[in-house]
Amino acid sequence: MNTIGYVAVVGQVVVVAAGAPLLTGWMRQVRARLEGRAGAGVLQPWRDTRKLLRKEPITPVGTGPAFRIAPALLVGTTVVAAALVPLLSTDTPVSGHADLIVVVALISLGTLALALAGLDSGTAFGGMGASREMTVASLVEPALLLSVFALSIPVGTTNMPAIVSGAVHSPARLASPAGLLAVAALAVAVLAETGRIPVDNPSTHLELA
Repeated sequence: MNTIGYVAVVGQVVVVAAGAPLLTGWMRQVRARLEGRAGAGVLQPWRDTRKLLRKEPITPVGTGPAFRIAPALLVGTTVVAAALVPLLSTDTPVSGHADLIVVVALISLGTLALALAGLDSGTAFGGMGASREMTVASLVEPALLLSVFALSIPVGTTNMPAIVSGAVHSPARLASPAGLLAVAALAVAVLAETGRIPVDNPSTHLELA
């Protein structure tokens, strides 16, 4: 069981790391087709990532440690959150620590790191971007917590594997009005956290300009 659990944890991290760029590429491809364009292809985010990794890192003059630590902290919190979320299995070595409130806190920590990095750059765009990020976060995080509590009350715990197992054995819990409203709130929160339309359009900076 331990071996399978460890494999599941590693698999979850790999699925999130490899699937996130593919999901972004697929969304861009669907949008391009709806607009009558051919699009750059599903693998374009991976090509962009490879190109960016080959470039020389540039640090603005006068920045402190927050600007340099923020990317590593964001990657770290994302990896830990991916390991905790039961995507492949509910029986893993970290199941006892896979708490929904912990995952929300990790997401908030990554958001805070990005905002501090923007402020640390000392630029106008950095300050406006950090302000916008924290404004959205202040509106989204309470919705996430309320959704978490709505899903955890029927089970009696905020442990994600327990919630998933309870939903598998008793699907009627999610079909209740409270469960449906919580799922809808989570969907809107995910749109806001990932900067998707209509909450945000990450492919343009016209709103800041």
